[in-house]
Parts: sequence; structure tokens; C-alpha cells
Amino acid sequence: MKPDIVIFMIGKNREYWKTGIEEILSIADIIAYENEYDLPEISKSKWRFRSDETGIKESQIFLKLMSDLIYERRTETRDNEKGC
Repeated sequence: MKPDIVIFMIGKNREYWKTGIEEILSIADIIAYENEYDLPEISKSKWRFRSDETGIKESQIFLKLMSDLIYERRTETRDNEKGC
């Protein structure tokens, strides 16, 4: 499976993290997190948003980023179909 966009949400309690989290984080486009200091090093180069129990605090920025990613992926798909 090769998804177009990967959004990964990570909780603050490390004891609940599953094995292989670094692999998932490496393919994530966006990471929503609760505690930045707990994030694995691989996630530091990704687009990150601090989240809380009610959702993502920076929702306008998040929605703009999603819009940009969707446009980018559609453009890539269209270019690939045209052989560009």
C-alpha cells in the first residue's frame, strides 16, 4: 500500500507506542503530537503540529497544508499520467 498522504498522530505516553513507530514516522507527511520532546529524531524534519484532547490547535495552518498537499499529489498524478 502506498498512500498519497500520511497523517500520523502520536500520543505523549511512550508506553503505548507500538513497535516500528520510526518506520511510520519516516513516511508521514504530517505529524500531530502532544509532547515535542518525546518525538523520535526522524520526525523532527517533518511538518508537525501540536495537538491536544480537543484536536489540532493550529487548525487553519493544518487545513492549508492539507490543501497544498492534495494539490501537490494531484499535480504529480496528472504529470505521471501525461508522462511528464
